[in-house]
Amino acid sequence: MKAGTQGTPLYGSPNASARAFGRLASGTSVNVIGDAGSFLKVSLSPTRFAFAKPADLVAGGAAGSTVAFEDVMLHAPPLIEVAPPELATRDSHIKISGSASDGDRLLDGYVVVGAKKVFYRSNRNGADPKKMSYDADLPLRAGTNVVSIWARETPDTTSRKVFIIRKDGPNGELLSSPKTEDDLGEATAGGSDD
Repeated sequence: MKAGTQGTPLYGSPNASARAFGRLASGTSVNVIGDAGSFLKVSLSPTRFAFAKPADLVAGGAAGSTVAFEDVMLHAPPLIEVAPPELATRDSHIKISGSASDGDRLLDGYVVVGAKKVFYRSNRNGADPKKMSYDADLPLRAGTNVVSIWARETPDTTSRKVFIIRKDGPNGELLSSPKTEDDLGEATAGGSDD
Protein backbone atom coordinates (compact mmCIF):
# COMPACT_ATOMS: atom_id res chain seq x y z
CA MET A 1 0.00 0.00 0.00
CA LYS A 2 1.06 3.61 -0.39
CA ALA A 3 0.01 7.01 0.87
CA GLY A 4 -2.70 8.81 -1.06
CA THR A 5 -2.35 12.17 -2.81
CA GLN A 6 -2.95 14.08 0.46
CA GLY A 7 -0.44 11.97 2.41
CA THR A 8 -1.38 9.61 5.22
CA PRO A 9 -1.61 10.46 8.94
CA LEU A 10 0.05 7.91 11.25
CA TYR A 11 -1.47 7.12 14.66
CA GLY A 12 0.01 5.46 17.73
CA SER A 13 -3.14 3.46 18.47
CA PRO A 14 -6.14 2.19 16.50
CA ASN A 15 -8.49 4.62 18.19
CA ALA A 16 -10.77 7.20 16.56
CA SER A 17 -9.72 9.81 19.17
CA ALA A 18 -5.95 9.18 18.80
CA ARG A 19 -3.76 12.08 17.65
CA ALA A 20 -1.53 11.67 14.61
CA PHE A 21 2.20 11.60 15.47
CA GLY A 22 3.45 11.47 11.89
CA ARG A 23 2.54 11.73 8.22
CA LEU A 24 3.58 9.71 5.20
CA ALA A 25 4.30 11.86 2.16
CA SER A 26 2.13 11.23 -0.91
CA GLY A 27 3.22 8.07 -2.73
CA THR A 28 5.29 6.66 0.17
CA SER A 29 4.91 2.87 0.32
CA VAL A 30 4.34 0.89 3.54
CA ASN A 31 3.80 -2.78 4.35
CA VAL A 32 0.46 -3.59 5.98
CA ILE A 33 1.09 -6.13 8.75
CA GLY A 34 -2.41 -6.44 10.14
CA ASP A 35 -5.73 -4.78 10.81
CA ALA A 36 -7.23 -3.45 14.00
CA GLY A 37 -10.89 -2.57 13.71
CA SER A 38 -11.19 0.39 11.37
CA PHE A 39 -7.38 0.84 11.13
CA LEU A 40 -4.54 -0.92 9.35
CA LYS A 41 -1.31 -1.71 11.20
CA VAL A 42 1.67 -0.64 9.04
CA SER A 43 5.39 -1.29 9.46
CA LEU A 44 7.71 1.74 9.70
CA SER A 45 10.86 -0.28 10.53
CA PRO A 46 11.67 -3.76 11.84
CA THR A 47 10.95 -2.53 15.39
CA ARG A 48 8.34 0.22 14.86
CA PHE A 49 4.78 0.26 13.62
CA ALA A 50 1.86 2.68 13.33
CA PHE A 51 -1.82 2.65 12.47
CA ALA A 52 -3.41 4.26 9.41
CA LYS A 53 -6.95 4.62 8.13
CA PRO A 54 -7.61 2.46 5.04
CA ALA A 55 -9.21 5.44 3.24
CA ASP A 56 -5.85 7.29 3.43
CA LEU A 57 -3.96 4.50 1.63
CA VAL A 58 -4.13 3.30 -1.99
CA ALA A 59 -3.03 0.02 -3.55
CA GLY A 60 0.44 -0.36 -5.02
CA GLY A 61 4.07 0.26 -4.28
CA ALA A 62 6.78 -1.79 -2.64
CA ALA A 63 8.03 -0.67 0.75
CA GLY A 64 11.58 -0.95 2.02
CA SER A 65 12.43 -2.16 5.52
CA THR A 66 12.46 1.41 6.88
CA VAL A 67 9.85 4.00 5.90
CA ALA A 68 10.54 7.75 6.14
CA PHE A 69 7.77 9.92 7.59
CA GLU A 70 7.30 13.50 8.77
CA ASP A 71 7.14 13.94 12.54
CA VAL A 72 4.07 16.15 13.14
CA MET A 73 4.26 16.27 16.93
CA LEU A 74 7.73 17.80 16.93
CA HIS A 75 6.87 21.03 18.74
CA ALA A 76 8.89 22.83 21.34
CA PRO A 77 8.70 26.22 23.05
CA PRO A 78 11.23 28.92 22.13
CA LEU A 79 14.87 28.52 23.14
CA ILE A 80 16.32 31.32 25.30
CA GLU A 81 20.09 31.82 25.38
CA VAL A 82 21.33 34.47 27.81
CA ALA A 83 24.86 35.11 29.04
CA PRO A 84 24.73 34.30 32.77
CA PRO A 85 24.53 37.59 34.68
CA GLU A 86 26.49 38.41 37.81
CA LEU A 87 24.39 36.96 40.65
CA ALA A 88 25.61 39.38 43.35
CA THR A 89 26.38 43.03 42.68
CA ARG A 90 26.65 46.40 44.39
CA ASP A 91 25.31 48.25 41.32
CA SER A 92 21.72 49.45 41.03
CA HIS A 93 21.52 48.19 37.41
CA ILE A 94 22.70 45.11 35.58
CA LYS A 95 22.87 44.47 31.84
CA ILE A 96 21.74 41.27 30.21
CA SER A 97 22.16 40.20 26.62
CA GLY A 98 21.17 37.13 24.70
CA SER A 99 18.70 35.81 22.17
CA ALA A 100 15.55 33.76 21.75
CA SER A 101 14.76 31.51 18.81
CA ASP A 102 12.00 29.18 17.71
CA GLY A 103 11.60 26.63 14.92
CA ASP A 104 8.28 28.08 13.73
CA ARG A 105 8.16 31.77 14.69
CA LEU A 106 8.87 34.07 17.59
CA LEU A 107 6.09 36.45 18.63
CA ASP A 108 7.89 38.57 21.26
CA GLY A 109 10.08 38.60 24.34
CA TYR A 110 10.18 40.48 27.63
CA VAL A 111 12.01 40.71 30.95
CA VAL A 112 10.41 41.06 34.39
CA VAL A 113 12.26 42.13 37.56
CA GLY A 114 10.15 41.27 40.62
CA ALA A 115 6.62 42.11 39.49
CA LYS A 116 7.65 44.87 37.07
CA LYS A 117 8.07 44.41 33.32
CA VAL A 118 11.23 46.34 32.43
CA PHE A 119 11.85 45.23 28.82
CA TYR A 120 9.59 44.29 25.91
CA ARG A 121 10.33 43.67 22.23
CA SER A 122 7.86 42.55 19.57
CA ASN A 123 9.17 40.34 16.78
CA ARG A 124 6.11 40.57 14.52
CA ASN A 125 7.97 42.70 11.98
CA GLY A 126 11.47 41.59 12.98
CA ALA A 127 14.23 40.97 10.45
CA ASP A 128 14.19 37.26 11.34
CA PRO A 129 10.72 35.92 12.29
CA LYS A 130 12.33 33.00 14.16
CA LYS A 131 14.92 34.88 16.23
CA MET A 132 15.35 38.07 18.27
CA SER A 133 17.92 39.53 20.64
CA TYR A 134 17.75 40.83 24.21
CA ASP A 135 19.85 43.80 25.31
CA ALA A 136 18.40 45.26 28.47
CA ASP A 137 19.56 47.38 31.39
CA LEU A 138 17.71 46.05 34.43
CA PRO A 139 17.03 48.12 37.54
CA LEU A 140 17.75 46.28 40.79
CA ARG A 141 16.27 46.95 44.20
CA ALA A 142 18.07 46.30 47.48
CA GLY A 143 18.32 42.64 48.44
CA THR A 144 17.00 39.80 46.31
CA ASN A 145 15.75 40.39 42.75
CA VAL A 146 13.94 37.70 40.76
CA VAL A 147 14.66 38.26 37.06
CA SER A 148 12.48 36.37 34.55
CA ILE A 149 13.34 36.36 30.85
CA TRP A 150 10.43 35.33 28.62
CA ALA A 151 10.02 34.38 24.94
CA ARG A 152 6.68 33.61 23.28
CA GLU A 153 5.89 31.66 20.14
CA THR A 154 2.17 32.18 20.78
CA PRO A 155 0.27 33.36 23.87
CA ASP A 156 0.06 29.67 24.89
CA THR A 157 3.60 28.53 24.01
CA THR A 158 6.23 30.31 26.10
CA SER A 159 9.67 29.79 27.61
CA ARG A 160 11.18 31.38 30.69
CA LYS A 161 14.62 31.60 32.28
CA VAL A 162 14.88 32.81 35.86
CA PHE A 163 17.86 34.28 37.72
CA ILE A 164 18.04 35.40 41.34
CA ILE A 165 20.29 38.44 41.58
CA ARG A 166 21.27 39.96 44.94
CA LYS A 167 22.00 43.67 45.22
CA ASP A 168 24.35 44.32 48.13
CA GLY A 169 25.18 47.59 49.85
CA PRO A 170 28.07 49.86 48.72
CA ASN A 171 30.57 48.06 51.02
CA GLY A 172 29.30 44.56 50.15
CA GLU A 173 26.97 44.27 53.15
CA LEU A 174 23.80 42.24 52.75
CA LEU A 175 20.67 44.34 52.38
CA SER A 176 17.22 43.12 53.40
CA SER A 177 14.72 42.63 50.62
CA PRO A 178 11.37 44.43 50.59
CA LYS A 179 8.60 41.91 51.32
CA THR A 180 5.97 43.45 49.00
CA GLU A 181 5.81 45.93 46.16
CA ASP A 182 4.34 48.44 48.68
CA ASP A 183 7.45 48.03 50.85
CA LEU A 184 9.57 48.67 47.78
CA GLY A 185 7.79 51.96 47.18
CA GLU A 186 8.36 53.05 50.79
CA ALA A 187 12.01 51.96 50.73
CA THR A 188 12.72 53.99 47.61
CA ALA A 189 10.86 56.98 49.07
CA GLY A 190 13.33 57.15 51.93
CA GLY A 191 12.21 54.90 54.76
CA SER A 192 9.41 52.87 56.26
CA ASP A 193 6.84 53.28 59.04
CA ASP A 194 8.20 50.37 61.11
